[in-house]
Amino acid sequence: MQKANFARVLAILCMICALGPLSTDMYLPSIPKIASDLATSVPTMQTTVSIFFLGMAFGQVIYGPLADAFGRRKIILVGSFIFFVASFAAIWADDFRLFFGLRLLQSLGASAGVVVINAIMRDMFDGLEFVRAVTVTMLTINIAPLVAPTLGGLIAPLGWRLVFVILSIYALCLMGVVRLGLKETLDESNRQSIRPIEILSNYRSILSSAKSFGVIFAQMANGAGMFAFIAGSPYVYMSLYGISESMYGLLFAANIVSIVVGTSFNTFLVRRSSPLKVMLGALIFSFAGSALLVVSAHARFESVFSIVIPVVMFICVVGIVGSNSTAYILGIYKDKAATASGAMGFLRFAGGALAGFALNSFETGDALPFAYTIFVCAFLALASFVLSRMYVRRARRLESACGADSDR
Repeated sequence: MQKANFARVLAILCMICALGPLSTDMYLPSIPKIASDLATSVPTMQTTVSIFFLGMAFGQVIYGPLADAFGRRKIILVGSFIFFVASFAAIWADDFRLFFGLRLLQSLGASAGVVVINAIMRDMFDGLEFVRAVTVTMLTINIAPLVAPTLGGLIAPLGWRLVFVILSIYALCLMGVVRLGLKETLDESNRQSIRPIEILSNYRSILSSAKSFGVIFAQMANGAGMFAFIAGSPYVYMSLYGISESMYGLLFAANIVSIVVGTSFNTFLVRRSSPLKVMLGALIFSFAGSALLVVSAHARFESVFSIVIPVVMFICVVGIVGSNSTAYILGIYKDKAATASGAMGFLRFAGGALAGFALNSFETGDALPFAYTIFVCAFLALASFVLSRMYVRRARRLESACGADSDR
């Protein structure tokens, strides 16, 4: 593909994949004010983050097979329209129960783009071009939820409803860009059946494979750790350490820079190694950061940077883990890329929802639940990846040995 076309398509895909993360987090600095205006508590309002993750998870399970059957472009347009309706209605919400429902509807709309962009990349790109495209879009997916609170912190003094005005406008612009600038990429000959039995069979084959499950689970657990940070950081940073809304947004800049730096090395590293080896190194580094976070939480240092620095260590490799796991899985399941993307997305956001619910179920008055949730996520990511690769290597050795015996 020509460089100009590659850049144009990639820019549209980045705009699509930013929709979900922006809507997840742009309102985070305004949570205390929203809770006050809608007559509920801050912890209760924080559960809307987990509700959003849950909607993103189940939405991708639905949209994945639909995108493999009916095409990518239609699914993005339908999802963006649902998102627009929910965002526009949220501007006028005056009850926290209605707000919860609209956040769920928002997530169901936003999940369409997240699942479909991976399939579009698999349709259009191959080789190193595919790895580059996945790396850039994964960078967007991981940076957007960190940029969003920074923007939200600047918007918060102007009123939380302005956040949903901006999201509504963004969704309208996205529909226009997709309609004018993105063609259908799914060939008629590659369309999958929409029969429930075949859909379930496809999901089962993806999730039951030793080659894919450990990598998908590692991506899920690693992503869940970032979502736990997103869900728990307003309380830890603003309530425990007393920083302002604006400062809360600025501290996210450290995470943004760390992800940009970490992910920018991914293509360079993959050229000299392999996606899975690079992913292993990233998981080890993130686990080290999570362990340091637990130590800092127990020590209860006065400075917020005792929490910020270990978090940055964990966050900086999220893009590397996501890029390489996605490239590996979609390389295996090219013929059903949207379904594979739906499986990954479901587990990633379901893990985020579970991490958020687990985090909000403990009120200890310190940062320990926050630290241990991230630590458990990092441990599960590393352990599942290492054990699954050991199992695959062992299975290959046994297969080779059996093959050698049969040749005698």
